[in-house]
Amino acid sequence: MGLSSVEDSPGELSNSRGYRSCSLRVFSTRRASVHGEGPHASAAPERARRVLLIEDDGSYRWVIRRLLESAFGQEVSVEEFANGEAALERAASGPPPDLVLLDINLPGLDGFEVLRRLRAHETTRKVPVIIVTSSQEERDVQRAYEYGANSFVSKSDSPEKTLQRLRLLPVYWLELNRLPEGSETPAKPPEAPASS
Repeated sequence: MGLSSVEDSPGELSNSRGYRSCSLRVFSTRRASVHGEGPHASAAPERARRVLLIEDDGSYRWVIRRLLESAFGQEVSVEEFANGEAALERAASGPPPDLVLLDINLPGLDGFEVLRRLRAHETTRKVPVIIVTSSQEERDVQRAYEYGANSFVSKSDSPEKTLQRLRLLPVYWLELNRLPEGSETPAKPPEAPASS
């Protein structure tokens, strides 16, 4: 399922795909200034939260990036990848991301193999990985959690429902959720299947 056109105005994202146009309010989670000793002193801004977005559908990448930017503004940096190989290279070479949004239906390496490798790598082992996919199959849900996914979100046939689901993800994973220092992921990644 692709999103054929998306237009936005301040605070809203709209979508149409042969359906009536829909509009969802994107709520802001930007923090108010924290004042220090004087009335005009404010805390230095935190570093931008890094999100790896691994999705082969350019329309979905665009929508997700816009949702993140609308919710977090300068507080988020989204790195987009259309395939798993490029995303894994980036994940291995730079500082770990704060969140990974991963489709399982990717060209080349599928999302399950990308997830397995993320969990096997020391720097990305603890990073929350959210599967965002069109799959409704229970076996895919089971496999994703076996490989160490933190959450599994299905894209809906309805653009409105998909946008509602996607809008909620970053708020929880970037604002509310906290991983303890030195914690392990809930599942140990399975071994790669033996080559024949």
